[in-house]
Parts: sequence; C-alpha cells; structure tokens
Amino acid sequence: MELQLAAQASQLARLGIRSLVASSREPETLTPSAPELPVCADHQATTHHATVRSATLRDWLTSLLRDRQADLLHVRGVWLVADALDAARRADVPIIFSFHGFDDASRAAPWWRRWRWRRAATRCDAIVTVSRATRRELAARIGLPAGRIHVIYNGVDTRQFAPPADRDAARTRLGWSDDRLAILCVGSLMPVKGQDLLIEALARLPNAAERSRLIFVGADYMNGALKRLATARLPGVPVDFVGNAADVCPWYRAADLFVAPSRSEGLSNAILEAQACGLPVIATAVGGTPEIVQHEKTGILIPAADVGRLSRAMLDLMNNPRLRERLATAARREVTTRFTLDSAAEAYHRLYRSLISQGPPCGPRASDRQGGP
Repeated sequence: MELQLAAQASQLARLGIRSLVASSREPETLTPSAPELPVCADHQATTHHATVRSATLRDWLTSLLRDRQADLLHVRGVWLVADALDAARRADVPIIFSFHGFDDASRAAPWWRRWRWRRAATRCDAIVTVSRATRRELAARIGLPAGRIHVIYNGVDTRQFAPPADRDAARTRLGWSDDRLAILCVGSLMPVKGQDLLIEALARLPNAAERSRLIFVGADYMNGALKRLATARLPGVPVDFVGNAADVCPWYRAADLFVAPSRSEGLSNAILEAQACGLPVIATAVGGTPEIVQHEKTGILIPAADVGRLSRAMLDLMNNPRLRERLATAARREVTTRFTLDSAAEAYHRLYRSLISQGPPCGPRASDRQGGP
C-alpha cells in the first residue's frame, strides 16, 4: 500500500496535486528508490509520523491539516477512519476514506468497533475501494450502502514494469546459470499470502529438484518458518529468499512463472506488476484477483488453499511454453489498457478536484485559502 501511495503521489504531482503523507507510526518506506518512480522536485512529499507521546492522533492530524492549510484529507484503512474524520471536521476539509481490504485483526473486530467504523465511514465525503470484491466485503461487514462506494483500481507504471529486452541476460545478472524454470512469488512472508501452499504444491511435482527454481521476494514476518519448510519439503530445489527489495523488477524480468497463492487479497499489486512484466500468472480466486486475472485468458485461477489444483496448474504451464507465452502476452495487453498508474492517478485527481470544489460540509472551502490545492 505504501509503494502504491508513493507512486500515485508522484503521478498526482504532475496533475497539480501536492501530497503530504502522514503516518501514525514510522513508515518502512514511502518513496521507492527505483529511479523510474521519481518524486517531482516541486512535489514536497514530506512525511510526518505521530507518537503517543506527542499528542492523540486526532489532535495531531487536526494541527497538521491546519498548519499546512490542506484542502483535503485522504485516510487509508478502517483503523484510522474515525480519528481522521474528527480531524477533518475540525479542520473544515473534505475527507476520503479508501479501503484496501480487511486483515485478520479487522475481520475479527468486535461489534462496537465495526459500529464505530460504519458511523465514521458514512459521514465521509467519499468512500473508495480498490476492487468490486473489497466494496462488497466492506459493505457487508460494517453495513455500508454499496451504492455510495467508488471503485478505483490500483495502477502499475507500465514503463517501469515491462518485459525484458533479454530474459537470458536478466537471469545471468542474478547468477542463474542453469535452465531451471524460475517460479517467482512476491509479497510479505505471512500466512495470509499462502507461500506455504506454494512450497507444498511444488513438492508434489515430479522431478522438481531438476526442473525448477523458487524465489520469494518480501519481508519475513514468520521468523524463518517458510525457509525451514522449504528445506524440509524441497530437497535439491534452489529456493531463494531475497527479503525486502526496493526494486523487484530484476526478478520479474528473469522469472518464467509468477504464482500468487494468497488465502485472501484486496487487490494484488504484485500480480499487476508481474503481468506488466510479461509473466504468466497462477493466482487464487480470492478478493479482487478475478477482476484482474481472467481464467485461461490472462492467467490461471485456482481455488484458495487447493494444493492439488495449484500443483497441476504449475505442471501444465511448466510443460507448455506456448501457453505461458499466450497468457503473458494477453495479460500485458490487459494491464496496459485497464490498470495503468496514469488511469488510477487520473481517477483520484477527478475525485479530489470534485470534493475540493464542493468544500467541506460546513465552514469555508479549504481551496479558498491562499496557495490553492
């Protein structure tokens, strides 16, 4: 979410929207280090984070909005929406609430917390989800009217994320000197992402040790459990745990197959990036994934947590290079048509401008202040 936010902020700057990123804790990263995603010189993408010692979140946000003469507040995620709404109302600015999906903790939230989220969300000036599936889940779990919720898909920079000119050269740069089929999985290492299912599925394939290489890119939140599982279940298979990477493109460009075995998803940026880089994709049909992967047209969809189906899908694509090429070509075409970073930024730009022109529910419009939006 942070990388998508930084990429959108860079694009919005070109459209005349300056972003001030505020976090309730120290962020891991908000500006990608890849040179293809620069922050404009006039963008001023300042980041601020609050601590419990400095002030309550709502007071801190209110002061920040007033001091910086902000025109609009965009809050991401249900955990912050109530405090953010109070801050926006105190500062007399419109507020957008965007939702990227529930995590395990928010799904298990007690009724009174869901009631608080619903009360705050219904008072926001606009609600945005990243897929139709997340819109349905948000409406169902906290009781929001689905008709009030906009859907704006995440976008990918198809100039940065593009097929390699020479995949063999990309593999050589990573030190892959053999002809094993490289299976890539990108995402934080955590149970919801289902990497354990991928390891088990690969373990069922005949001659996996001779034919395949497995690569995981993402921060490890499982204390090495996946590495231990891979050692036990995939003897002889080269398994690379890359860790967090500011630029994932070298692995996208060198791999042969991308697998997203998630148990739950809002909308996967990694799938869009892989498709943009010309990789065939196998993904579980969860959340918004069926909205960006068309089964047997732009990728292969399988049921969640179905190790047998995942294993068979991998075997089918490993044995059929023409099918891999056909799926990859169609997926790249779909991403460049429907899921570009430009289209996502333009959709947010239109929504921002619309709300700024209307002003907050009460009080003077923030855009009437000196300096403009």
